[in-house]
Amino acid sequence: MALASCKKDEENTFEQTIVAVSSVSGNVDAAREFAKSKGAECVTYSTDSDAVVATLNGKADYVVLDEYAGNLFEKENDNLVFSEKCSYNIEYRACFTYDNTELCNDFNKAIKALKENGTIDKIKTAVYNNEEYVCSKSTGDKGTLVMVCDPIFDNRVCFDDNGVVTGTDVYIAKEVCSYLGYTLVIETVDFENFFSVIGNGEADFIMSCVEKTEQRAEHYLFSDIYSTYDYNVYKLK
Repeated sequence: MALASCKKDEENTFEQTIVAVSSVSGNVDAAREFAKSKGAECVTYSTDSDAVVATLNGKADYVVLDEYAGNLFEKENDNLVFSEKCSYNIEYRACFTYDNTELCNDFNKAIKALKENGTIDKIKTAVYNNEEYVCSKSTGDKGTLVMVCDPIFDNRVCFDDNGVVTGTDVYIAKEVCSYLGYTLVIETVDFENFFSVIGNGEADFIMSCVEKTEQRAEHYLFSDIYSTYDYNVYKLK
């Protein structure tokens, strides 16, 4: 039996379970973990679409997609059905400098409230279904907060057709600020410059698909998880 490794653009020519996946790092990590649990072979393709086509054509037994792409492809292809969730996921948090403890604590209270009242679920559902989501209007009585983000994360942080920054992270940030009584100002910055920007006091927080790592946590504060990004497994009906 072959090891659960990733090979590019190979057909299923062996008596082996094949897991198709695009070459995006998060997708590959999720697919490798799933393939290992099944004793399967992981085969990478250039795009999600190529991986889905391979599965529909019988070249793979499963395809691993992030939750947003999976939702879209399942709607577009009647023969593609959800199989199970991957154990691998990504947890996103807001990030602050260490001297911003009070604001971080306030964000945690807001995140908890927005989870409990279903607001965050409503945001994700609207974005995934390409429906309009209207954010709550902030009183703005506590002043302004500046958020930095990099709009390169498809449905999570991206530009809409009018060049306005949108996505699940942006809507959640707006709802958090509205809940706390702040007016949100969004600044776009390259991902690699995030931490220097908040470190220099040019922004109050980062909310742009940022994960907490041990190295980052040595220098910055992180909020509780505001969104978990899942990866799912699909197969032929």
